[in-house]
Amino acid sequence: MTPGFELMFPIFITTLGPLKTIPVFYSLTRKARLRYRIELALRAATEASLVVGFVVLVASQTMQNLHISHDAMGIAGGLILFVTALRAITSFSLAGLPPQAPEKTEYPRLTWMDWPTLSPLAVPTIVTPGGVVAILFFLARAGEDDTIRTNVMLMLGLMMLANLAGMVFATPVMRIVRLAPLQITGWVFAVLQAGMAIQAILNALERLRIVP
Repeated sequence: MTPGFELMFPIFITTLGPLKTIPVFYSLTRKARLRYRIELALRAATEASLVVGFVVLVASQTMQNLHISHDAMGIAGGLILFVTALRAITSFSLAGLPPQAPEKTEYPRLTWMDWPTLSPLAVPTIVTPGGVVAILFFLARAGEDDTIRTNVMLMLGLMMLANLAGMVFATPVMRIVRLAPLQITGWVFAVLQAGMAIQAILNALERLRIVP
């Protein structure tokens, strides 16, 4: 099975998507002015995109230099994605947001590559360890197929835009949708991720003729 949008979307939305970003961003900025929230969202999305770009350009090339086969990465990536999904599934609980900040909260002056833009927003909220594995996993499965690699790039771009939009509109989303539906949706996608991770392992084992 070649990785298309229908396969990439559930995994990327769980590991790189805005479902986990919106509550964190909202808890950090719920008393902040709109201008501050927009600037923080732009900075965090930009830094997260740079991290993703580093993974695509450097880490994937290093993987090739080390002669890690597509099937080896498929098995390793499938195992890690399964463990990540299993943790999300078994530890699921409807957690609440932290207590509201005082009315006169002073927010830090925003700078690049610093708190809270790089951490905790860009890493590990937007770009999670599971997200890095997912990127390498799909790039390995794409191999030299430029069409599939383009699909991976497009999906990554979509996830970064979704995170940016989620942060910009975090306040109305949290007031209208609330936290619980976001958590339940993420939990459902984690279940799908676990199933697809196992399927990826089985596909690799079948190509290696370890299983019929």
